Amino acid sequence: MDIILSISVYIIAAILLGFTFGWFIAKAIFKEKFEEQVEALSTNYDANKSSIDTQSQKQVNEITALKNEIQNLKKQHEQEVDAFLEERIDITQKYKELLDKVSA
Repeated sequence: MDIILSISVYIIAAILLGFTFGWFIAKAIFKEKFEEQVEALSTNYDANKSSIDTQSQKQVNEITALKNEIQNLKKQHEQEVDAFLEERIDITQKYKELLDKVSA
């Protein structure tokens, strides 16, 4: 009976030691894999961030160019409208002058 009890204690101790060492080994392996994945993700993040920053800067430049083009078109339109109005005012004044000459 004493032998069975000591064998059982040794088996339980071996199972506990095996579980403990297995857990430590698994933890070390998974930690290493986890760190590799984190490093790969951070490398990808940096590359993507650089790409996004470049694209963002291009879009900012395009938007600025479009805003400038819109402002130039507005100025051109205003100038054309002003020229049209001046021409109409001139025509109206000449017409009035002709009417005054005919009436007089």
